[in-house]
Amino acid sequence: MHCSDGQEWGHAARLNCVQSYGAIKNHNSRPGEMMKKIAATPCSKRDKPARQTGLRSLSMLAAAMMLAALSAPLHAQIKPKVALSSNVGQPVYVGWEKLAEGAKAKTGGRVDFALFAGLQLGGELEAAEKIKLGAIEAGSITSSVFASWIPDVEVIDLPFLFRDEDHLLASYPLLREKLAPKFDAQGFHLLGFTMAGPRHLVSRFPIRTIDDVKGKKMRVLQNPIHVATWKLLGANPTPLPAPEIYNAMQTGVIDYFDFVKSSYYSLKFYEVGKYFTNTGHINALFTWVVSNAYWRRLSAADRQAIDQLAAELAGPTHKASVAYDDEALLKAVALGTQVYTVTDKEPWRKRMEPVWSNFIGSNAERRALVDSIQKVK
Repeated sequence: MHCSDGQEWGHAARLNCVQSYGAIKNHNSRPGEMMKKIAATPCSKRDKPARQTGLRSLSMLAAAMMLAALSAPLHAQIKPKVALSSNVGQPVYVGWEKLAEGAKAKTGGRVDFALFAGLQLGGELEAAEKIKLGAIEAGSITSSVFASWIPDVEVIDLPFLFRDEDHLLASYPLLREKLAPKFDAQGFHLLGFTMAGPRHLVSRFPIRTIDDVKGKKMRVLQNPIHVATWKLLGANPTPLPAPEIYNAMQTGVIDYFDFVKSSYYSLKFYEVGKYFTNTGHINALFTWVVSNAYWRRLSAADRQAIDQLAAELAGPTHKASVAYDDEALLKAVALGTQVYTVTDKEPWRKRMEPVWSNFIGSNAERRALVDSIQKVK
């Protein structure tokens, strides 16, 4: 099973019967008053017909309450849940807020998503499994989490596949077109992708050239592509859970690692790794998915509306993520981080070509996918 940083950090549907009671609150019978009368009447004065009438009235009232509860519209009682690793206010959360607002408006309230931020519904792998089963209706999850079901999604993790953030943004429609059928076959409707952030190098020593990492201990994700990439460069890859990075850097268990800018700042990694090398070698993406179990219950018009909203929000969310990342790094610089930007990435990319070859192998479909991505302008 492949892991992501989102996984490492970190369906109880409740029926609301208030509306059901409201449906019968104007019923002529008043159970409270009825019970008071019955309780106040001595047993010796309660005749059999009166007792039977009272019991029949209570039975009818209970039956009416149950019927109203069962007949209440399901969509009015249960909101489809969205699992997010992003926190409130972060770009992907804001993107989903806009999608939820738009979906509610365009479907007349039939689709009213409830957002759960910061891994409230479980880690990313757990959330993905629940979405697949239909226990959670939707979510945005790091792309590598899906690799055990959809191996071709690992194309996103190929080092230096995307020239820059603009190339990545322009590639979203192609990625969705090519990968959507594979997601569908595994129980997911693919809405699209947005940037989680390019990965950059964080180190206890300056990294200026590709040879600077030789012999150094690097924390990597437990992912074959990530491990193979840094082995090629002569580093010693060391898989570690994300929560252990800070102490490992502080004690010298590892010499460097890669992470996104925003988390570098928010997790205070600048305290143990003051050197930041801007490489953008691998792009982490959030995959926006809906459970097929839920998606197929929607009307064609509602599905089309949600797909269109997701496509329209991909660009603004991507740009907001870029700005959010850059702002975070500036905050770290103000606290002493030293930044070096690799301007010529070609030597790095050339050295990592064998990783591409191993991923593609003799798979013509994968070769066509990689070639198509490279041709995107």
